[in-house]
Formats: sequence, structure tokens, C-alpha cells
Amino acid sequence: MKNLLLISMLLLSIPASAFKAEVKLADANQEVAAEKLFHEIRCLVCEGESLAESNAEMAFDMRALIRKKIAAGENTKDIKQMLVANYGEQILQNPQISTKTYFLWFFPAFMLIIAAIAIVFYVKKSSKAL
Repeated sequence: MKNLLLISMLLLSIPASAFKAEVKLADANQEVAAEKLFHEIRCLVCEGESLAESNAEMAFDMRALIRKKIAAGENTKDIKQMLVANYGEQILQNPQISTKTYFLWFFPAFMLIIAAIAIVFYVKKSSKAL
């Protein structure tokens, strides 16, 4: 009797989200398009993870929304534009280069050039001192 009570308590303590199953699209081409889009969209809850990698509740919901829109006949470009309009460009794994993102794209290269110039001047200055 104690074992039965213990087993039932353990089973009831398992979160229901652990058993959440995703319904794949019936059309294989549509499912491939959805999967590709999942890799291009960032999870809003998890840092650095795409929708394809995330197990967050919101990622499940966004994947279902994307599948629903693809099943309704929308193309992936329109879906991506809708997500960017709702959540901003930070939802994209690889944001487009625009005037808003020049800093993000070119700052690392700029800092590398500055560091290289500083090293050259330092080496020249230290060699003259000898």
C-alpha cells in the first residue's frame, strides 16, 4: 500500500509540460519549411537558442503558431516579417544589415583594427626606447 501511494505521488509530481507533444504538419514540404524557419528565429525566453533548440513553453507556442500559418498557406518570408514587426529584429538569429545594426555588425572589426594599430605603435615605441 505504501508503495502504491509513493508511486502515485511521484507520477502526480511530474510536470504536464514534460509530455507536451508537437503536432507536425501533414505535408512534408511544409514541415521542412517550418523546421527551417525554427532555426532562423530566436527563442524569446532562452538566451542564444533558436526555436528549434528551445524547450520553453513560449517556444512550443511559437512553433505551433508558425506551423498554423504555414498550413494556412502563408510563406515563410511573410511569417518572418510578422514576427519582426511584433518582436523586433532581435527575434532573428541573423539580423539584416541596416542602419540600425551597423554598430552590431562592424564594431568587432573596428575594435580589432584599433587594437592592431595600438600594438604596432607600442612595438615601434618600445623598439626606439632600446
